[in-house]
Amino acid sequence: MEVRECTPTRLLSNRTRPMTILTPELLRAIREAGEEPARLEDPDSHERYVLISADQYDQLCSLAEAGERSAWLDRSEEAARAWMRENPD
Repeated sequence: MEVRECTPTRLLSNRTRPMTILTPELLRAIREAGEEPARLEDPDSHERYVLISADQYDQLCSLAEAGERSAWLDRSEEAARAWMRENPD
């Protein structure tokens, strides 16, 4: 099974990478978190992570894609309005 990357480059290339299997420790953290995302910390670097379900991730990707499309449309419309102001013929 492969995982989608939810980044602007994914929107262009749809790259994938292999899925990692959850360890018993991660499964326990997920269960303890209940309906909330599991919050994890790397004990060496103290970097923090949030672990969410694939369904939640896909919803975030859809929202990000919609937001990018909306931002692109906003920029396009503004460019068209600017052109019309400069070229009022």
